[in-house]
Amino acid sequence: MRKLTRPVLRGGNGGNVISLTRPHKRRLRYGTLICDLERSQPIDLLPDRSVESVEAWLKKHPSIDVVSRDGSSEYAAAMRKGAPQARQVSDRWHLVKNLAACVSVQLAKTLAQLRRAEERRPAQTQAPSSRANGPV
Repeated sequence: MRKLTRPVLRGGNGGNVISLTRPHKRRLRYGTLICDLERSQPIDLLPDRSVESVEAWLKKHPSIDVVSRDGSSEYAAAMRKGAPQARQVSDRWHLVKNLAACVSVQLAKTLAQLRRAEERRPAQTQAPSSRANGPV
């Protein structure tokens, strides 16, 4: 987190496409890292992830068109208030995480259905199997 307190463009004029993200926790204190996604550079580091802090920052930067964020309700509220013109998009990491969770649930359901079908199958095929050999 110390390295993140010296961003490259501290408070600068970032791009029109930014990312709001929470750096890894350190002593259970979270901040908000704001990055320019077009230049792949950090723009600013806010001391917290409160609606007020993010909203104030966004109001100072009205040229923002797109904001990538996690599923945080605080970020969503801050964006609605501070940058209503900006399009909110989910960041890639959270998209992949949510996709993996959905695929995992679907695979578990499908596997359970296959196992149930396999358990029923031997009971259904035992009687006809004696006819399968033909007349003796």
